[in-house]
Amino acid sequence: MKRARTRSASILLLCALSCGRAPVERHTRQETTRDDLGRTVVLPAHLDRIVTLAPNLTEIVYAIGAGNRLVATDDFSDEPAVAKLLPKVGGMQPNVERIVTLEPDLVLATTNGNHPNLAPALAAVHIPLYVVRTDRLDEIPRAMERLAALLGVSSAAAPELRAAIARQHRSRARSPRVLFVVWADPLYVAGRKTFSDDLISLTGGTNAVTVDGWPQYSLESLVAEPPDLILYPSKPVSRAQIDKLIELSPGLARAKVVAVDENLFTRPGPRVARAAEELNRILDGLGGRVAGWQGRWVAGSQGRRVVGRRAKLNVPASHSAGVKSPSLPATQSPSDPVSQRPSDPRPSDPRRQPEKGGRDDA
Repeated sequence: MKRARTRSASILLLCALSCGRAPVERHTRQETTRDDLGRTVVLPAHLDRIVTLAPNLTEIVYAIGAGNRLVATDDFSDEPAVAKLLPKVGGMQPNVERIVTLEPDLVLATTNGNHPNLAPALAAVHIPLYVVRTDRLDEIPRAMERLAALLGVSSAAAPELRAAIARQHRSRARSPRVLFVVWADPLYVAGRKTFSDDLISLTGGTNAVTVDGWPQYSLESLVAEPPDLILYPSKPVSRAQIDKLIELSPGLARAKVVAVDENLFTRPGPRVARAAEELNRILDGLGGRVAGWQGRWVAGSQGRRVVGRRAKLNVPASHSAGVKSPSLPATQSPSDPVSQRPSDPRPSDPRRQPEKGGRDDA
């Protein structure tokens, strides 16, 4: 009898989760829009209760003046400080049951790193999911404008951010080569066509990585394109790990190594101008460290090495894996970075760490 009662209670809970929710009944009028993946999203007339699933989106909602509508965030949202006080709904795999109990009118997610079951699970309980793209620097203020319009708030945050970003533009006589390490073991870096790449270009630097996205990088590739500056986020990457990379490739020893604020440099949100300001300060301090380099590959019985005025690499040939640059599809079909697994180790946004397995679809 006790088992029967337990089984009946479980069935009732499942029905409650799959048969609808109160907020849908509260709003008789609905509106239709499209998110940044082109998905059709049906919204209630009033968006008073919002859940964010990425730290940069939490920061954006506060920046545009809609923070009072947040009822929960992902586990990593900690800026502004008041966000720490909100209920948390999980990380890479959000707790849909907990989201349902909060009765949100809207869930916001990024185009990257969403669990494949997220969109269908929310659709089953009639909770709208709106996906926001912030892959590039210029997409961040655009996302702020779209969300402000979506939520019906008047905000000057987007134009102010554009102006702040523009003030950080620099042209340098010699463009320093910058490597941004986002994960050390295995080595993942910020490649071209990312908001980190845009920050480097904005401040007068050149990305030392020549491939797109957030690739896994080999030591050979690193030494073949040696940086003048190595940046790394201070929490997920340690100085000891960076020193180990330099030990394996001594030619990197001339590069200046700087730890940066993880949240500031890895979140494509309203504080990116501050990241650019800090990067300008670092680049201004390089002085005479910027230098040209010419080298050539040398093969030998002990492995392969690059020789030249700036770099040598002595590692077994078996360690030379080349560049692995996985595609970062969009959330809708096969997904982007706020997924912190090997396919996209960027902390997106950000303290998410690489984990194996899973897809990035919404």
